[in-house]
Amino acid sequence: MSPPSNAAQTKNGFTLIELLVVVSIIGILLALLLPGLSLAQEAANDLICKTNLNQLFKGAFYYSEQEEDQRLPFFGWLTGRPPEYSGTWWVTQVTKGMETFEPEIFVCPSDTDPYMGIRIRRGLHTATDIKVVHSGVVLPLSYRGPCDTLEWHVPKKNYYPKRLTDYKRPDKALLLTEGWAATVASKECFRNMRDMGAITYKPDYLHTWERHFGATNLLHMDGHIARYTPLEAEKLALRQEWSGGYNVKY
Repeated sequence: MSPPSNAAQTKNGFTLIELLVVVSIIGILLALLLPGLSLAQEAANDLICKTNLNQLFKGAFYYSEQEEDQRLPFFGWLTGRPPEYSGTWWVTQVTKGMETFEPEIFVCPSDTDPYMGIRIRRGLHTATDIKVVHSGVVLPLSYRGPCDTLEWHVPKKNYYPKRLTDYKRPDKALLLTEGWAATVASKECFRNMRDMGAITYKPDYLHTWERHFGATNLLHMDGHIARYTPLEAEKLALRQEWSGGYNVKY
């Protein structure tokens, strides 16, 4: 017997209400998943940044081993440096230690808006504003060395980099930081008290000290890397070994 003509037939597709329910569930799932994905991505960036700093430490170490007096690269200011360091920068010297220039090592993945750059011209690297290109190739730079960790060389009458073995507390002394200056005047390198000591009360660049879960990675003279909050980094400024006979506070 044939079924009645008005028998219930199989439904095709979804009703509007069903579609809204599905979209709502997808939205809820995304809201739950995205924060976790964001945290995982930042954890990966943090690990890459630490790996970069480890590679830069090795480059600085190998460079110093090649030098006759085993001095570190010249991380200090760009002007008024000794004649043998004229026209070069720590990036060039670290690259010499690594035997190759790998630009990605000098960039933190979480540094979304670097304002310092590496200008490459005639095989040398110098600091430049990332937004101002005069000549040569400009690449972003996320890390800075200390302006102050130099020593006065009496015979040569100028400031020279120290050796790694010159530091009394290499576990406290800083070699590289990824946080930027509190005062723009020294953006090519950081000064212990003027920049690091002003992180929390001159917050123009405070966000650069908080890019990894509210903290920043700092490379020490003994090669270890630790993450510091801005307040911790500011306090660490008091423990640096300065040039010019300043007292070192431990």
